[in-house]
Amino acid sequence: LNSDIIGLQSTASAWGWPQRQADQQFYFKNLQQHTAIVWPRASHSDFVTRACGVILALRRKTIPKSSIVKVYSPETDLEGRAGAVRLRFRRGEDFLLAVMYFPPSSTFRADYISQRLWDWALDLLNDAPNRTLPIFMVDANARLGPRLLRNPEGQQLIGPFANSRENCAGHAMRIFLQNANLVAMNTLFSSSAGSTWYSTQNRQSQVDYILSVPQAVSTTQRIVVQRRLALQLQLAHASQLADHCPISWEFRHPAPLPGKLIRKYWE
Repeated sequence: LNSDIIGLQSTASAWGWPQRQADQQFYFKNLQQHTAIVWPRASHSDFVTRACGVILALRRKTIPKSSIVKVYSPETDLEGRAGAVRLRFRRGEDFLLAVMYFPPSSTFRADYISQRLWDWALDLLNDAPNRTLPIFMVDANARLGPRLLRNPEGQQLIGPFANSRENCAGHAMRIFLQNANLVAMNTLFSSSAGSTWYSTQNRQSQVDYILSVPQAVSTTQRIVVQRRLALQLQLAHASQLADHCPISWEFRHPAPLPGKLIRKYWE
């Protein structure tokens, strides 16, 4: 994985990262080409599970650790479900990067957790300077219906490639997108259409999303659900998809890539 920015969810169960220790909200870890910011799951909370834990990995050649100006963590009982950083470069806009892991929407408790996470995301946006480009990488467990959503300027926030039967989590996410004026990027392009999660019982859903501002739509060079890569990341000799698939987004941004890198786009 050579992307500039990588968001990972459910890291406690799938990756074996340790749980939260004492007052440790997050920690840094070097991973070959990337610097990882790890938000481990809370030790004792009714609102997290053994699967919780999220990571942001930043490619060091592109995003040095010195560009991180602020690290955000949710409230203590939600630790392991979300984390965010704000990046500042010498030129161009700041980045606000967030990774979020929502529970399946089947109980009152799950809906309560989801609403608190969306409220936390709104607080992040309100705290960020106007020059900031927000990018939210979410396992929302939300299915969005085919009804388009536009902002008052007529820009699409939910596009034509969200065609599931909308669930309660999807309705909550729709309200968040409207309030935050953010776009579910992979619902706007045919290349990223279709399911992002598969089960061994042949069930599948589109539940993972990249969210950003409407202005970012025109900067998109490529966005795709990486199903072949997902199969490679599964257990050895897997014959079919049975987990989440990575979503890859390449986009232009005025912040220059450092050094002598030839690439013109962020991923």
